[in-house]
Amino acid sequence: MSLSKKIREKYELGDLLHLTHVSNLTSIFSNSRIYSKNSLSTHSIYYKDISNPSVQEGREAKTLACTGEPLHNYVPFYFGKKTPMVASLQSRNSEFVFLQFSSDLLEDYDCVITDGNARSGNTQSIEYLNIESLELIDSKSVNTVKYAHDAEIKRKKQSEVLVYDFIGLEHLKCVICYDDGVKTTVSSIKSANSINCGVYVNANAYYF
Repeated sequence: MSLSKKIREKYELGDLLHLTHVSNLTSIFSNSRIYSKNSLSTHSIYYKDISNPSVQEGREAKTLACTGEPLHNYVPFYFGKKTPMVASLQSRNSEFVFLQFSSDLLEDYDCVITDGNARSGNTQSIEYLNIESLELIDSKSVNTVKYAHDAEIKRKKQSEVLVYDFIGLEHLKCVICYDDGVKTTVSSIKSANSINCGVYVNANAYYF
């Protein structure tokens, strides 16, 4: 049984999602990898940031206690759908996409698991060693969409899987888009770079 299936059965956690601006797909697909924010700077790769600047300032200042590494040395992924970040971007739905990866990637990369938003001072983090490392995550909070009036559930909703430095595309399953126009753009970029993954429209993955 694959790791991803074991995770789904034991913890009710599905695939991992990485949010990015659609314009970033050209460099992601041409390089066949997603770089951490610090590695993007090291390699002088242009990257359009869709996050709140104040949030990024907080993440830039964060060092993970479990590894001693800056948070920006990691590529962030989320098990949770319809996170607070997605809600904050709902006026820009056609600008960003979800890259959906199999959680099998945990076996192939150096990863850190957090029990909430990695920027939060209340969030704990551990290095991923085996499937039991996911005991740290509250899957009920991750899977809920009713978190607006509970700060702690909202924090846990944003539990992260952090991949050190970069991740290749071997575990990429598909790209999720808001509408057909975005799908056309993504499909064109994918074809130009000979990337093998699905491209789907799923407006229900977004807030609107």
